[in-house]
Amino acid sequence: MRRARGWPLVVLVVVPAIGGISCVSDRGPLCAFSCDDGICPEGFECRADAYCHVVGTEEPCEGFPESCSSSCPQDMAPVSVAASCVCVDRFEASQGDGGAAASRYGAGPWVNVTWEGAKTACELAGKRLCAEEEWLPACAGPSGSAYPYGDDYDPGACNVYGTGEQGTVVPAGSMVTCAGGYPGLFDMSGNVWEWTSTCTTNACRARGGSFNVADDESDLSCAGAWEADPADGQQFLGFRCCLTP
Repeated sequence: MRRARGWPLVVLVVVPAIGGISCVSDRGPLCAFSCDDGICPEGFECRADAYCHVVGTEEPCEGFPESCSSSCPQDMAPVSVAASCVCVDRFEASQGDGGAAASRYGAGPWVNVTWEGAKTACELAGKRLCAEEEWLPACAGPSGSAYPYGDDYDPGACNVYGTGEQGTVVPAGSMVTCAGGYPGLFDMSGNVWEWTSTCTTNACRARGGSFNVADDESDLSCAGAWEADPADGQQFLGFRCCLTP
């Protein structure tokens, strides 16, 4: 049972179906994502190979297989879904120019947005709202882990109530421990719930939990979901976009 602060939510748990791994690097997740305009999250540095590396490490970083990574913009990460490649925003969407969604490190996530508003913002960016079938494997990674950072729940890894920033949304990517399941993806657990394009008759599904979820391991897992009214915008509800290369 969720212990949230002031907002009653309903849990829907779906077990993710993980597809092939044609787009997966055999390196660890810490050096596998491109520098965006020369900027990396805290604890990483942008080196001459144009990849973010953990500060103080010497491991080589050669990037993803050419067939997949070269098809994704730098603000998106390649993810394998049913043996095909899908590009997923590295960061929760923020407000870009002209009402378009932007995937930017350090930006404030776009919240208080309806499902239709999120869908439109992705389309204005030349992308689309992620389907549940894309969001799930992106969060769980090629190994199908329970959380983006691994199989065991870590209350301090991501921004959740009581262990993160005490009930407040934080800038995208600012918690470097909240990375995975694919290299270069951030905040897929906690911070803000994320709209997906998957809807039923009266509700659309959001994924990932948020800053107001207090130590609820199921909500904050990749499998946990919330069926939300698509007309509602909430201060703990945002989104991220996807693209078929």
